[in-house]
Parts: sequence; C-alpha cells; structure tokens
Amino acid sequence: MAVTILMIAVAGPLVVATKGLTAALYAKDQMIATFLAQESMEVIKNIRDNNLATSQNWLEGLATCNGLDKVCDASALEPTVLINSCQSNCNLDGADKGHKIFFNNGYRRDANGATPTIFRRYFYLVDSSADGVAQPNNYTVTVVVTWKAGQVNNEVRLSSEITSTLR
Repeated sequence: MAVTILMIAVAGPLVVATKGLTAALYAKDQMIATFLAQESMEVIKNIRDNNLATSQNWLEGLATCNGLDKVCDASALEPTVLINSCQSNCNLDGADKGHKIFFNNGYRRDANGATPTIFRRYFYLVDSSADGVAQPNNYTVTVVVTWKAGQVNNEVRLSSEITSTLR
C-alpha cells in the first residue's frame, strides 16, 4: 500500500514536469518562428524603402513574388530576395513549402557549414483590392514560417500592407 501511494505521489509531478517541458519547447519554436517572420517582413519593407529612395520601381525585386504560386524568401543575412524558393517538392498546404532555414551564426538559407533547422519560410504579395478594384500601389505582404513538431504541422503567419509611399 505504501509503495502504491509513493508511486502516485511521484508519478503526478513527473507528468506535470513533462507537460511543462513540452509546452516550453513549443513556445521556444513558436518564438523563433515569429522572429523569423518579423525579420523577413523588415527586409521586404527595407527593399521597398531603398527602391523608393533610389527612384526605382517600388516593387523592384519583389514583384515576381506575386501570388501563392510565386513564393519567395527574404533574409537579413542574405538580403537579396530568393525567388520561387519552392520550385520542387512543393506542397502548398504542407510544412514542406518554402525555403529551409539553417543555423550558422544566425538563421540563414545557406547550408554550407550550417545546421538544418525545422523551420521553412516564404512570403508572397497580393494586390489589395477595394470593392473589387485592384490597387496597384497597395499590396498585402504575407510571411509564413512553418515547422513540424512530431506529426503536427505548425505555422506562424504575419501580414502587413505595403504601399508605394514612404511612411
């Protein structure tokens, strides 16, 4: 009887500790994914701002990322936009869409000497419409970071409006 009571007394806290550890690991992955999405959004806005400051087309380097079939990636460590990062092995609804992110002194797309991570990232543009009328100077940018934890596909999605004017 004493052994049974002792087993119950020990098993309860172990279950709670295991669940707490699992939740902490998920929160860590979600936080990293959120930071990766924010980084890409800032790079996209920086490209737009640099284009406007140098009197180029404000969408130069971004216009080919228009729509779900033309996804791209933008990274602060590799500031050029990677176009059509989902050319092969592309499942539009799954966690394998986008460009794999590696870690080597920061999160990057380059696999040389880097450790693969569970994260994939992509972004796309969609022209904003008001009452069904396209707005050529107003686009919605959506950055998506996906990862798989066990059998579960997870995703962080960040959207923002960008326009052809500096703010």
